[in-house]
Amino acid sequence: MQKQFYPNEAREVEYFTNLIVRHFIKTKINYFILNQLKMKTKIMIPAMFAFSMAFAPFVANSSITNFTNSELVEDEKTQLDLQELPEVLKNAVAVDETAAALTITEAWHIKKDDGTVYYKVKFDNNGEELVKKYDAEGNIIKDTQI
Repeated sequence: MQKQFYPNEAREVEYFTNLIVRHFIKTKINYFILNQLKMKTKIMIPAMFAFSMAFAPFVANSSITNFTNSELVEDEKTQLDLQELPEVLKNAVAVDETAAALTITEAWHIKKDDGTVYYKVKFDNNGEELVKKYDAEGNIIKDTQI
C-alpha cells in the first residue's frame, strides 16, 4: 500500500524534490563552467605570454622621444689649418703633459648654439686616436679615447 500524502506534505515533497534537482543542475553547470575556465586559463596564460614577448621590442622602441627642430640644431664646426692654430690652443697643447709629445692630426673650432666656443683636437697616440677638448681660454674640457 502506498502512503498517501496530505496536500501540505505533497507540496513539501515537490518543493524538496525541485530543490534537490535544481541543486544538482547548478552543481553540474558550475562544474562545467569551472572546467571551461580551467581550460581557458591553460590556453590564455601561455597565449598572453607569447603575445607580450612578441610585441616587447615594439614597446621598447616606442619610448624614443620626439625632438623639436631647435633641439636638432648642430654645433657650428670649422676645421682649422694645422699650420695656423690659434695661440690659445697652441699654448694649451704645450702646457698639457700628455698632448705635448703627440702630433696633432685634426683641429676643430666649434661654436655651440648658446654661443660658447671650444676647440676639439685629435692627436695621434701610437696608432690610437686621442681626442681632447679645450675651451676658449685653453682649459681642458674633456678627455676621451676613440
